Amino acid sequence: MFYNVHSRAIEDLTGKGIEDLKSGRIRTPLDPKTTFEDDPLRILRCVRFASRLGFDVDESISIAAKEPEIQASLLLSVVSAS
Repeated sequence: MFYNVHSRAIEDLTGKGIEDLKSGRIRTPLDPKTTFEDDPLRILRCVRFASRLGFDVDESISIAAKEPEIQASLLLSVVSAS
């Protein structure tokens, strides 16, 4: 979801964003494994948003985040960012 400053409207390209906000759920718009392979730091963003908003992290995110190749990519991203 994002706010379009030109049309002054909230755009929900997945059609699930409003539902997720109401139910307090954090999930990725695409398959979590694919999402985290593209940018492993998204795992940390999911956790940060869930923590700040008191939302639940979707189980598919937890499963993908536990995969060894995703954890290795995340570690490399964190180390290279410091």
